[in-house]
Amino acid sequence: MFVEDAFVLPPKTYPGAWKAEYRIKNAGQTPAHRARVLDTLAIVDWEPVALPVPRSQEYLGSLAPGGDFIDNETEDVDATPEQNRSITSKDEPTRAMMLVGRVEYLDVFNDQQRSEFCFYWQGPPSDREQMTAYDRGNDMT
Repeated sequence: MFVEDAFVLPPKTYPGAWKAEYRIKNAGQTPAHRARVLDTLAIVDWEPVALPVPRSQEYLGSLAPGGDFIDNETEDVDATPEQNRSITSKDEPTRAMMLVGRVEYLDVFNDQQRSEFCFYWQGPPSDREQMTAYDRGNDMT
């Protein structure tokens, strides 16, 4: 189980709400049962000392092997005009939008497994921006 794609949706007006969309995929050879995802989208200072803690939780059910997926989205995150400028600066952004989460599930042997994910985005926005995997927070069991 892993996050195949993650996108951030910048607000249409300032101040406004940010949102992230991402796809959880089971690319393994066996089903994943009782899957649930915990996630959070947060405004962080760049580069963050500590990663945000996933808060929102959603039950996904089972995902079949070989490419079954579920599209998911985060709760909205409101930003002030100053925060938006610090995220979307063309020069050197001092903040970023960070998506952090964890997928927990039972494997075919009924063992608990987890996949953690962490993506970020910063820079001049358009309607939908591809997020980049961060160098921390992407672990699996």
